[in-house]
Amino acid sequence: MVPKKEKGLVQRMSEHLWYGSHRKTREPSAPQLQNPQELQVLQQPKEPSSTSLEPSSTLEPQSSGAQELQIPQIPQDPNEIQELQEPQESQEPNESHDPNEIQEVQGPQEHQETPFVRQIARLIRTIVLRRTPAVEIRHTGTERGRGVFAKRNLTCNRIIIDKELPILTSNRESLRADWNLTTMRTRREVADLFSRLENIPTDRAVVANEPSEMILEDFRRDYAFQDPNGWRSLIYRAASHLNHACTDCANAECVVDAEEPHPITVKVTKRVRANKEIFMNYRDDWGNLPFICPECARKRAKENAELARRERFNRKLKRFTCLLLKMPQMTLEGSNHSIQSS
Repeated sequence: MVPKKEKGLVQRMSEHLWYGSHRKTREPSAPQLQNPQELQVLQQPKEPSSTSLEPSSTLEPQSSGAQELQIPQIPQDPNEIQELQEPQESQEPNESHDPNEIQEVQGPQEHQETPFVRQIARLIRTIVLRRTPAVEIRHTGTERGRGVFAKRNLTCNRIIIDKELPILTSNRESLRADWNLTTMRTRREVADLFSRLENIPTDRAVVANEPSEMILEDFRRDYAFQDPNGWRSLIYRAASHLNHACTDCANAECVVDAEEPHPITVKVTKRVRANKEIFMNYRDDWGNLPFICPECARKRAKENAELARRERFNRKLKRFTCLLLKMPQMTLEGSNHSIQSS
């Protein structure tokens, strides 16, 4: 390789030679001749001289001349020759030769969860859970009909029904008059929500002293809430499906707003697991009513079934024990009979 200083010097020398030769080959302007014989002599073609250079030839020697002049002086020191022959290595950042460090550099960096990211994720989860309903209405599989069940695990003081508006209101003494004043569409909607009203006619008014009026009154007594003033009976789409329970078995409570249109808010007072029914105590004097709590009845039926299963197991165990006690006597009698026959 040619050093940079000598390369620049060779380039300047080649440019100087090219411009000098170009100035030498430039022909002077032809003089004005008046004699025609002299004009003929000038018009005859001249043989090219060895010293003259044509313009085309002046452009070609640039590369050849430059190549001849770019030959540097060969250094006598072998170390200098080795430095000229070896290409210069590109300066790159120092890389670690440890394979573990290389994998750490090349591998994708793990996302570091910051407190801000955790707070945002918790906020998004809370918003999603609040917008999705926490309860659902489905059939209980018993005589109670439909009930309200938890769709997921609920913590204490969790609001499950937030300010629900009533779909039907009536006088606390009778539901028939207000039922007849509602539209046919509202009647059908209420009848579809509550199985108790399947036999109620929705296309006509309910007449007094007929079976439909008795059904409406029973429905009002079982499904209606009263406003804080005690003047109106309120029927709600979801809250009215909450079944009654005693104070010990109830796991929810409600608050009815005193101002119209009397929205209701229901929250759980205990931890409720998913797919468990939610009960509410409507009255404090539950023990004075002629019927019992459905949850207590379920627990009592479960206890009775467990007692019956234990009694059956004890009878089978006693019978099996008696057979075990009789087996030695039976084997002894069999052995004596075989000896006598022999």
